[in-house]
Amino acid sequence: LPGEKEPALIGEVNVPYTLFEDRLPPRAARWFYSVSSIDTVSPANESARSPEVKVRN
Repeated sequence: LPGEKEPALIGEVNVPYTLFEDRLPPRAARWFYSVSSIDTVSPANESARSPEVKVRN
């Protein structure tokens, strides 16, 4: 959300899927999305986040 500094997890998609639909987007005028990937080793490794994409109502 605008003004937020840290990303918040809003959903997950399991292999083999690569599509996520945010069914409850915030009511703000605009918001930002980015993605990362987590592997299956223990402890898990997380990739760098993708560049943010801005979305507007």
